[in-house]
Amino acid sequence: MEQIAFYRKNPFVRLLLPLIIGILVAKTFHISPIYLLGVIAVFFIFLIIFFFNSKSYVLRHVNGILISVLVFIIGLYISQTDAKNAWINDIENNALFIAKVKIIPVEKEKSYKAEILLEAFKHNELWLTQNSTLLIYFEKDSSVANLKAGQQIVFAAKISDLPLNYNKIGFDYSKYLSIKGIQGTLFLEKDNWQLLNQSSYGIKYLALNIRATVINKFQSFGITGDELGVLSALTVGYKDNLSSKIRSAYAGAGAMHVLAVSGLHVGIVYLILLYLLSFFKYLLKKQRIKYLLIIILLWAYAFITGLSPSVTRSTVMFTFILIGHILSKRIHIYNSLAASAFLLLLINPNLLYNVGFQLSYIAVIGIVFFQPKIYKLFYISNYFFDKIWALTSVSLAAQIVTFPVCIYYFHQFPVYFWLSNIVVIIAATLLIYLTVLVFLFSFSDSISMLVSWLIQKILFFNNTFIYWINDLPNAVLEGITFTWGQVIILYLTLTFFGVWIVYKKANYFLATLCSVLLFSMLTASALFENSNQKLMSVFHFQRQTGIQFINGSQSVWISSNKNDTSMFQRLQNDSKVFWGINETTEYNLNEINDSTIYTKNFFFKNGFWMFGDKKGLIIHSDSKIPIVKARTNIDYLMVSGSPPFKLSDLANIEINTIIIDGSVPKWRISDWDMSQNKSIIYKTEIDGAFIKNICN
Repeated sequence: MEQIAFYRKNPFVRLLLPLIIGILVAKTFHISPIYLLGVIAVFFIFLIIFFFNSKSYVLRHVNGILISVLVFIIGLYISQTDAKNAWINDIENNALFIAKVKIIPVEKEKSYKAEILLEAFKHNELWLTQNSTLLIYFEKDSSVANLKAGQQIVFAAKISDLPLNYNKIGFDYSKYLSIKGIQGTLFLEKDNWQLLNQSSYGIKYLALNIRATVINKFQSFGITGDELGVLSALTVGYKDNLSSKIRSAYAGAGAMHVLAVSGLHVGIVYLILLYLLSFFKYLLKKQRIKYLLIIILLWAYAFITGLSPSVTRSTVMFTFILIGHILSKRIHIYNSLAASAFLLLLINPNLLYNVGFQLSYIAVIGIVFFQPKIYKLFYISNYFFDKIWALTSVSLAAQIVTFPVCIYYFHQFPVYFWLSNIVVIIAATLLIYLTVLVFLFSFSDSISMLVSWLIQKILFFNNTFIYWINDLPNAVLEGITFTWGQVIILYLTLTFFGVWIVYKKANYFLATLCSVLLFSMLTASALFENSNQKLMSVFHFQRQTGIQFINGSQSVWISSNKNDTSMFQRLQNDSKVFWGINETTEYNLNEINDSTIYTKNFFFKNGFWMFGDKKGLIIHSDSKIPIVKARTNIDYLMVSGSPPFKLSDLANIEINTIIIDGSVPKWRISDWDMSQNKSIIYKTEIDGAFIKNICN
């Protein structure tokens, strides 16, 4: 009965669930959009016929079922109509393009980075329209720094596909770009493009340029460095000024969400507006006028932030909540949240896979449900400490519901989040107030400079505090891994526990315990699998080598000494998390020619190795031709660099699979990729990392 009452009060929850399921199913099964349109039309006709002709009480649920199925099919359809980037490969080199700058270029170490909207290209002397977003890198030049959002450029270049996730573990940059709607990349030298139209058009582009003006204003007030980066992120959602050091510190302290303008910041602005409008209660006697005015002002704030996706999502969320206040005295906040999510997913189904989208809605639901219950656990009579506890309860509620997703994506848990969030949320609130003040009194140099000085001091204290939290012993628990199965079970546990808190029924508490037991079983199963795993991997690096042998939670790395430190370190960290590695031993490929390595289940000598039931040979630039007197069979030949001999020199060795890694020059690949050879040829540059489970 409780579930039925909940769904009746929150009809958009019933619509949101089948839409999400449809979007998820579409990623697994490809169905023709034309066919889906036909099915949608048929179901829609059935729904209309049934609605006007069904009078039977027995069939009262059929309408709901038909609507759910229709929404599910719509979810399938909108996900199948995503734009593809196959056209990229069909365009000749140095074709002519016209594009609009979507995002103001950001200065990097060696280039300027931006996004452009491709509008047309010249193909076979004909101009063809196009509507695709590209990631672009400009060669450093003063003219790039002056580009504004919305301006048109013309250029000649070859567009490349999104970068492949060659190594198949860790962060998938290509998937990340795809979710953002980016379909290709390119690099432009300074002589290969020119400005076509100096004017910018469109609300989005105007908003981005206004945001840039606001940031320039911050700089004119004397705010620079990390203080400028944090203030820009806190107030207008611009994170490109943040250094990697400050990002890492905020992440370690559990306060990274404060640097991404989202529900928290829109909520602060909402509370500020409520407070300010309370002084006009005689002018705004009707609550509906007040809420309508707040909606307008929230969208004005979103406009100043450049209409960034996270702010737009949060503003849509609050807009639906406020519309609920306007239309009804009894507000069902879960229905308003579901309605906003439903609308956003209809517009862009890829948002479902956006981490920010997931965390925004999960956090708000958690705060709405758990915060009042956590807050009531303790009664504090002192006003100041009561407000501190209120902030802490908000942080705890958000962390409780978001930690499964955070661990799944980021594999770490900030232990002192509750402490950092108290200070950071207070600082964020003060900074938003003071930023408004500094602009209101910008006509007075003395007042604006005084407020700017205060802003800098708060930012300095806040950053110093974050660094201190991040440096505390065991501030971050790292290397934690959850599967999607574990994440789903954890959310089932939280759901059953929350329902039990409300209704105090034994069956919900029993369901909570069963979910905890199931999670424990999944965790134990994952630990057992990790302890018994045996894997061999040849990763892909440009002009470099990285080979890994994994036995349980131990691994052996054999790599070249030319490895890019940051890339190789990132891959090692990813493998530790992905496979649960606790102990790693590293060997330099160029220093073990005459060495003997023997660890548990792994043996290496003179390039030959044995691991589990498999045998192999590693050859590289400094290798000598292996002396093999009798006919020998091996499972894998790993080729690295430029060995001073060819495959034909290994006449006595019968090879099952030849693995050619990214360090082998293209002109040498033919020495090992011979058509007459019976071996299986595997090239990491084409096929990605070679990852193989090894039997005992």
